[in-house]
Amino acid sequence: MENSPGRPGLLRRARFAVARRFGSDSYTPFLILAHARTGSNFLLFSLCGHPAVVAHGEIFRAHGSKSILDATFARHPRFVQAVGFKLFYNHPTKGDPDDIWRQIRGIEGLHVIRLERRNLLRASVSRSIGQSTRTWMRTKREQSLEERRVSIDPDELVLRMEECRRWNDGSRDLFPGKPWLDLAYEELVAEPERELKKVQEFLGLATPIPVSTLERQNPEPLRDLIRNYDEVRARIAGTEWQWCLEE
Repeated sequence: MENSPGRPGLLRRARFAVARRFGSDSYTPFLILAHARTGSNFLLFSLCGHPAVVAHGEIFRAHGSKSILDATFARHPRFVQAVGFKLFYNHPTKGDPDDIWRQIRGIEGLHVIRLERRNLLRASVSRSIGQSTRTWMRTKREQSLEERRVSIDPDELVLRMEECRRWNDGSRDLFPGKPWLDLAYEELVAEPERELKKVQEFLGLATPIPVSTLERQNPEPLRDLIRNYDEVRARIAGTEWQWCLEE
């Protein structure tokens, strides 16, 4: 899936394969480190729009395999300046992840882009909606608000937010000594050109990264998205999460 999360045309793939045989591995390897609903698809699709970037999705979503890692960071056409993929904290979801994470840490020159979403309540609600609708990106078929409204167990919600916070807080320990760039969903959505300029400089790209046309899936107020909003509000009132309700 070179340079795009979607399947490229046959001719384009053939040209890429020929160029790859006589290519190079002098590009910048990178990964997008995040958890679900942090804007990682927006960042990934923006990177995919750059002609000198090969960006893959969640290649270790299910299983970890050295062969996948080797294929990802194999030789590429000489015009490619950066190659990477998206990695969630809970990947792979099957088997023992320690071995593949150790191999990822061993990639020489690996650049880590850590993407977080400060409003973890928003992230958790968006995740619940994605699980309910089985839709993780905005599609041509617009889903109504009623289709996207969800009921959420307040205690489970708090546990999920605490888990995401632990992931974020411990993220630097996962890749000690690696070049590191912190991005936040809120800034990426509000000022995409500015934030993507940071990524461009971090990866050493010669030209700007185009802004993806992907749009927010659930921009409505939380009160409208959560069926049992009053119950959720009562659960997190007076806690460290209360500010997440203030939009």
